[in-house]
Amino acid sequence: MKNRIVHKILSILKIKFLEVLYLAPNQVTAPLEFDTAILTAERLRELARSGLLVYGEEDISRIEKSISICIAVFDQKKLAGVCWYAIKGYPHTVGYIAHIHPDYMCGYGLQIMPEYQGRGIHGVLVATALDWMSSNNKKGLLLAINFDNYASRKSAEKIGFRRLGLSFYSAWIKGAAGIRQYYFIDLG
Repeated sequence: MKNRIVHKILSILKIKFLEVLYLAPNQVTAPLEFDTAILTAERLRELARSGLLVYGEEDISRIEKSISICIAVFDQKKLAGVCWYAIKGYPHTVGYIAHIHPDYMCGYGLQIMPEYQGRGIHGVLVATALDWMSSNNKKGLLLAINFDNYASRKSAEKIGFRRLGLSFYSAWIKGAAGIRQYYFIDLG
């Protein structure tokens, strides 16, 4: 009920994509029994063809265009989870562009297979992203999580992400027609 009221207010204000912003800690402790891989476009296509993941060519082309990386966690050879990390601005949804500061990367599209939830997979993904980040001249890792996605927010906080505030896109703000620009509210 509470979320429906919030969504209605946001709709009236023409605010889309209300998200809680988090900044990753410098280091994450994660279980060691899992293997990780930064997926190539071809490997992602194989996983999509097998039905394990559902991504279209537009998503997969982000890897080829060096816009995003996609990290997967495997338990032996079984897929346990996957997360995308934007390293540049990219088309988020039709008509909107997610803007990424060039010094940062931003996690999105976290998917953990049901049988692996609660087993530290998110931490493994973040630890791998932090390793990639440090060797690719990025200063930090952000997450922008929908305000009503309590499970992902709880997972981020458990790993050690620090809440920065809220970001949103509003169609009423001039000069942003057709572009998803983030506006930041510092919650102190």
